[in-house]
Amino acid sequence: MKRDCLKLGDLSADEHRALVHRAKTLKDARRERRVVRTLEGRTLICIFEKASTRTRLSFEAAMGQLC
Repeated sequence: MKRDCLKLGDLSADEHRALVHRAKTLKDARRERRVVRTLEGRTLICIFEKASTRTRLSFEAAMGQLC
């Protein structure tokens, strides 16, 4: 089921732990130059209310690494 996470309080303690564990797993894979295809086959889009080149580029780079 789809859920929105708009603030940290929207997640349970177990979900926080799982999120941190997944982030560590992805970071370790990147450090070891392993390819991770978490978002393969999905369509991704970024919509920003205000212009923010640094943020946009950061998100685009992250999405590119996971596709």
